[in-house]
Amino acid sequence: MTINRFFDKRLVFTFRNVFKIIYGKKGKNNKKIILKNYPTRLLEKNVMTIYMMCANLIMQSQINYEGGEKMYQIKLRFKLEYPFLPKEMDRLFTSFLKAATKNISEDLYQRLYDKSRSIMKMFTYAYFLPGAKFTDDKILLDKDEFMVFFTDADDKEFLYLFNAFQTMKFRHYSMNKNSMQLISVYIQNINDITDDEIIIKMQSPLLARYHDNDTNSDSYYTFDKDEFSDVVKENVKIFIQRMNIPVETDDFSIQAIKGKKVVIPVFGRNTDASLGIFKLKGSVALLNVLQRSGIGVRRSTGNGKFEVLG
Repeated sequence: MTINRFFDKRLVFTFRNVFKIIYGKKGKNNKKIILKNYPTRLLEKNVMTIYMMCANLIMQSQINYEGGEKMYQIKLRFKLEYPFLPKEMDRLFTSFLKAATKNISEDLYQRLYDKSRSIMKMFTYAYFLPGAKFTDDKILLDKDEFMVFFTDADDKEFLYLFNAFQTMKFRHYSMNKNSMQLISVYIQNINDITDDEIIIKMQSPLLARYHDNDTNSDSYYTFDKDEFSDVVKENVKIFIQRMNIPVETDDFSIQAIKGKKVVIPVFGRNTDASLGIFKLKGSVALLNVLQRSGIGVRRSTGNGKFEVLG
């Protein structure tokens, strides 16, 4: 088991001492004097459990909704067998996420992907696709690699998913007439938000959806529609309420500065979305949540991630 370099010295120190306590110090004749007959599998399970607990406590001490010392995103780098990807990237990466979460925890998998109910999630991500050219059925790239940038507003879930991604490293993951391999998993610092008004650039499409309960139908609005701002605000309000996050949404607003309409496949259905530069207003607490959860709907399938320009 290796400790990723994003964990600071406190975690390394804590984990090393936990490791010594569990495995035992060596006494005379180089023999372990503690837990020498403890079953190996249970031992390793307990090491991982305490490791996760230590890491989570340290992250909680550093990250909070009001803007803490550190915030993080995960950078994933993939190598491709051939330099192209399927057009429906939402299906591909959702499948990859499911495989990763199953590796680390069946409970986490059920909590995120239980088919018997609709589950709103706290994470989002965006792709970096070098020289991408979109055709009818695939995305052609200049290189045989691409990257994914992943954030999560739930610190504990973020840590579990980080470890889940580690279990997928160097495995060949098949797709239609191609395969991909996760080469590296890094943690990057991102700046927390300290102002109640910010300028952002969308890194993945922003989907603003109005759901009509009477007809059970969805309508999507782009930045150039009059309803856009109100619909995004309602999407944010529903997300915060359903996830029971203790922040206010009344003062939230979004304004397009330089928008662009795009049409993206959402699990096979062409859907109107927005890219570009926007102004967000709201409490610092809310904006810090949105920086990690994304904004709009269908965030957990690669939509709504943004970077702060100023």
